[in-house]
Amino acid sequence: MKVTQRFCPALLLAGLLLAPVQGLSAQPGGQQPQAARASGTTFLPPVLPGQAKGTVARAMDGDTLRLADGRMVRLACIDAPDLVSSYSRDVIEKNRRDFRELNLRTEARPQSQGREKTSRFGQFYSVRSRKALAEAAAKKRVVLHAGTLKRDRQKRIIADAVLEHGRSLSAHLVMNGLAYVVFDRDFPPEYQEVLLKLQRRAMRARRGFWDRILGMEAAKRTYTGDRETKLFYASSDVRGLKVKPRMRVYFGNLLDAFNAGFAPARSTDFWPPSASGGK
Repeated sequence: MKVTQRFCPALLLAGLLLAPVQGLSAQPGGQQPQAARASGTTFLPPVLPGQAKGTVARAMDGDTLRLADGRMVRLACIDAPDLVSSYSRDVIEKNRRDFRELNLRTEARPQSQGREKTSRFGQFYSVRSRKALAEAAAKKRVVLHAGTLKRDRQKRIIADAVLEHGRSLSAHLVMNGLAYVVFDRDFPPEYQEVLLKLQRRAMRARRGFWDRILGMEAAKRTYTGDRETKLFYASSDVRGLKVKPRMRVYFGNLLDAFNAGFAPARSTDFWPPSASGGK
């Protein structure tokens, strides 16, 4: 009797490969991170046959790679702290209640905007995230995996970059508290659920930036989420108030929002600026 085999994503998810994390520095407080492991998620198909492989030239930031052939890759379904934040000193001062436990004398980089200059701040852990990505991927061969060939506004390919031994770079960053999960409807729910499970483990262990972020005063406040985009806003944010009532979800604190797989909207400015140590 002939048996017909059916494709089952669950079986592929059950066979995650484990690889040790290398080169991570001590977390705040002097404690070394526990032996974290990143999962291979190679069940996503290659981006384009014959063009899916490349060599990483450098890490541009904590979630963007430049390949040796010039292609730019934005790692799928994650977001790392920004090296240059979109929030100026004036915005931070106006929202000082969100940063009252922080030292505002942080490193600032002047940015020219026409005739005006605005001091901008990198976000907390942005330098560490980029360093960790560089240590994991620089000069190494990767295969780009994605459900569809998609580029963002900066013309970067959106894909998971997988090392030759099977380690997913998106998973590597999330598992170690170097990036958080962002919903993308163009990627399979099974793939994003794997990343979310890794994020929950990282939060429980307070790995990477989670120890600081979940200990902030802002972490105790309430947030409003949008079920359609899976973005959340501060409860006082007018953008959150514009979310359709049937799409609106409320979170009692920051941990609840991240646990549910929601990511902060760009207007949600609770993330602290980088400290003078470049963290």
